[in-house]
Amino acid sequence: MLAYVLISLPRKEMDLLKYLEREECVEEAHVVYGEYDVVCKVRVKDLEELTDFVINKIRKRFPVEGTSTLIVAK
Repeated sequence: MLAYVLISLPRKEMDLLKYLEREECVEEAHVVYGEYDVVCKVRVKDLEELTDFVINKIRKRFPVEGTSTLIVAK
């Protein structure tokens, strides 16, 4: 399963980026301008692994204001 996770946070964008680059499921990660601060492309085996990644590896570790997860349809 391929997905893009868009992350909004008030600070620590570079800390999050460095963390994401070390995660096995992350294929790409970038700091961006606009509504979101970091965008990452992830490949996981299923929805459960994606949920665990977003909640436990991002939202619980960093001062996240919000996320949007886009699951690739094809």
